[in-house]
Amino acid sequence: MVLISPRRAGEKRLIAVLQPLIGKIDVAAMQAANYSVDRDRDRDRDRDKASPAEAARAWR
Repeated sequence: MVLISPRRAGEKRLIAVLQPLIGKIDVAAMQAANYSVDRDRDRDRDRDKASPAEAARAWR
């Protein structure tokens, strides 16, 4: 599922770029990536939370 704000829903280029991602990231993987960015600290690794770029690299 991809959510797009009503403000950007008419942007055909944005839709075209996002379209190939639909169904490619399972829910558990997305939740793990979101959690790695949203939490205050990574207790398992004793470090600050991941940046969005770090979360994306870990998902690949």
